[in-house]
Amino acid sequence: MKTKNKVKYIFLFDYYNNHPLGIIYDWIRTKNPKDCLIIKHLSYIPYCKSGQFKLKVKFNFNNLFKILRAKLIIKYLKLKGYKVINADKEIKNESYDKENFKEIPDDLKNEILRDFICTKDQQFSFFDCRLDQIKADFNKSINKTWRAYLEIFNSISSENNYESAFIFNGRSLRQKLLSYFFMKNGLKVFYIERNMWNKGRTVISNKRIQSFNYLKTNKCNDYGTCKHDISIENLYKNVMKKNWQNMQTDLFETSNNNKKTVSYMSGSSDEYLAFTEEVMIKECQSQISLVNFLSDLCIENNIEFILRVHPNTRNKCKLDIDLWDSIGNLLLSRKQIYFPASSNINTYSIIDKSDLIITNGSTVTVESCLKGNN
Repeated sequence: MKTKNKVKYIFLFDYYNNHPLGIIYDWIRTKNPKDCLIIKHLSYIPYCKSGQFKLKVKFNFNNLFKILRAKLIIKYLKLKGYKVINADKEIKNESYDKENFKEIPDDLKNEILRDFICTKDQQFSFFDCRLDQIKADFNKSINKTWRAYLEIFNSISSENNYESAFIFNGRSLRQKLLSYFFMKNGLKVFYIERNMWNKGRTVISNKRIQSFNYLKTNKCNDYGTCKHDISIENLYKNVMKKNWQNMQTDLFETSNNNKKTVSYMSGSSDEYLAFTEEVMIKECQSQISLVNFLSDLCIENNIEFILRVHPNTRNKCKLDIDLWDSIGNLLLSRKQIYFPASSNINTYSIIDKSDLIITNGSTVTVESCLKGNN
């Protein structure tokens, strides 16, 4: 009987943006090379290759530089004695036995559908409106990718006896699939999260960290000190407030001080699609129905209602912008208040004038709480 290698830690090395790549490297180099296995996965994942909605590789020289940087780090880690498996090469190999694999579970497939819609539609935030349109094209190729990942995992499993896996973020296809395989086979999976806009609050969790949950978690300190890590207090004072104040300069003034005010802040569509059913409240998964419900409720109770579309939406899919504007026009016809993505209204001035802030995945709720609002 072949003796398995005793490997304690598996690292998924898949991000090649500058700061996240540095965090993964920092994490790996604190571990003894003989205890580690690194899965290198930098290539594009073609999990919808056919049909009207097929994905295309988006190439630019900036990405090329980042990929080259990642490959240089991998070469250096190999020189230091770390074992590296090239998942990119294995996926292209396609030598796996197609007959012996079960199809991908429906719950996992639905999560990956979100990831696909986000990528194809430039982060389209109305998942429920898009799902039926793309499902047939999506299903043609997802099972092929699933079988390739299963083969890679089985190969790793047959040769190594491991304990824990570390995955950065955990939202995209490769991260969801590999973490699924690891957990199904008894590994402890840990997710590392680093949000770029906050200039470096890095945390670790045994659950996929979604949106602002990372703010409730202590900073990582078991891999060494990161020069970018900052406290919650500094995050709010020196990053959040300054960012909003610099980006949006128009102040909101309410016209009716006698009414209570409820404000709905739509989340950034990339975060909305990153949310999975494990963290989404069922009744809130459709932003259209949620806004309609709140609008009706406020009219019935003589409450001022405000809809603010996330500013990032101005850079997203035109269909996304058009749908928000159609909802906004309905609110305006009801004499309610609507601020589109293109608006330069300052978010903090809305928070200051509101009695309640509601969102479906935006960090403004955290900022509202830090300011003492509901």
